[in-house]
Amino acid sequence: MARHRTSPASSSNQHRTSGIIERVSPKITAFFPVHKHGHERTIDVIGKRLRSGVVLRDASVSPAMTVEKTFKCSRRSSAYGAAHASNSKAVAADVKCTSSGFGFFGKMPANLHWSVFDGIDVKCLCSLAMTSSALNSALLKYIDSRHFLHRIQRESKAFFMVEGDCKERFFTTEDPFYCYGTLLKSASVCFPTKKRITILMTFFRKALDYGIECRGLGRILHTMCSNWAFSECKKVIDAVLLSTKGRLEHILKKIENSRSIETLSEVITEFRGTFLPLLLSGRDAKYEGGDAEYAFWLSAVMRCSPKAEAQSKLLMMLFGPVTSHSGTINWRLFCDETIMTYNEAEKTIKPLSDALTVLMRTKQIAGFPNPWNQHDIFNIVEELSTTPEPWAFENFAFLLLFCPSLIPISLTARLENNYAGEACMMFHTFASMSQRWNSDICDVLRQPITQAMRSLGAERGRMFFNLICDSYAEQLKLFSQRGRGGADDLSAFISSHAAVRPILQLISESLW
Repeated sequence: MARHRTSPASSSNQHRTSGIIERVSPKITAFFPVHKHGHERTIDVIGKRLRSGVVLRDASVSPAMTVEKTFKCSRRSSAYGAAHASNSKAVAADVKCTSSGFGFFGKMPANLHWSVFDGIDVKCLCSLAMTSSALNSALLKYIDSRHFLHRIQRESKAFFMVEGDCKERFFTTEDPFYCYGTLLKSASVCFPTKKRITILMTFFRKALDYGIECRGLGRILHTMCSNWAFSECKKVIDAVLLSTKGRLEHILKKIENSRSIETLSEVITEFRGTFLPLLLSGRDAKYEGGDAEYAFWLSAVMRCSPKAEAQSKLLMMLFGPVTSHSGTINWRLFCDETIMTYNEAEKTIKPLSDALTVLMRTKQIAGFPNPWNQHDIFNIVEELSTTPEPWAFENFAFLLLFCPSLIPISLTARLENNYAGEACMMFHTFASMSQRWNSDICDVLRQPITQAMRSLGAERGRMFFNLICDSYAEQLKLFSQRGRGGADDLSAFISSHAAVRPILQLISESLW
């Protein structure tokens, strides 16, 4: 077989490529330089690609081409590899030292963080507060800044312009103060109670100085303390009493030791305008357990004074009617005037009855500290209805009807202490109110009267029933003696007692 002759050029090309391609085979890989890096470390391979001043590329070689220049990628020495590894560790250590939970944003000044937080919805800030310690710390600084106070003032004004004093929106996600309270709760959730209270009191002092309304601050307070144990809430109340240089505690002591109500006008204005909305805004709470928490806060305020006389004054200061011209407590309204209409009684007397109802229910709340018993409530009612002088009896009856649980307490106490005449007068007043309101109050009276009869027993119960019948006959005789002048009153009296006839029948059935 003839042999092919090799030209000098071909021989020269083969000599030049001998360092790259050792043999020619039918495989496609024979035409390309193949570099095997399996035995090299990854850091060395990366180092080759990052070598300063050198750009590596695959050499395209064919048997017929001339290779102008080829770089042999030989393995570097172990000394270079050790030096490069040491340098990489130093860079990594330097990066670790300068890192923060904020990353790049950690280099920004705090006021820029606050500007960013101002543009984020409060609900999102609540979630951010629990994502990392760095964000939590930054948000606490934001809460402590004037940026946050300015935001509260701006957003609360917008809420008030739209909703006004609509209490249906309070303690909802639409209420900005409820959202701020949730933010404080989220930002401090990992801290012990003592530090959380410190954060809260520091915020309150700055907010009051800044001019934030007390009603809104009260909603923040109750939202943050929602679902806390009563013992923890007691610590908050103690902190509030000691705040503002002990001003509230001083007011309570002055109320307790004062003999003249007229000297308390300035103190009452401050107490009702500042501390009432701060401590008792929880009565508008919508969340689960809000009723029990409001009962605790009201009870804690009332217990600040151990005497029933001072407690009745506190109750009147908190929920009593005010004069239209000066805004002070109208202490003599129930003494000098008889509230004639239901609507007027609902505005002036019902708030007092509602507060007494809340105190009455404390004995039904599990774990409630120092609940109020019937003796405590009775003493407050008696002091309240005789301050500064005895109330008109119709006003006293209104107080009991708005809080039916007080009726058996008042009835049994009078019958057991030889005040049966007042007990009979109470029943007749209830009957006349049924006529005046044009409503059936038998549903209101049925349970309280039944409870009172059980407490009295058969003997005292019969005595009470006989006194009611005797006084009814006496009243009929007096009206009949007035002739035609008393005809209308006589007709109204008979009609009113006809309305409460089912109650009289209930009493008789329980005794005989």
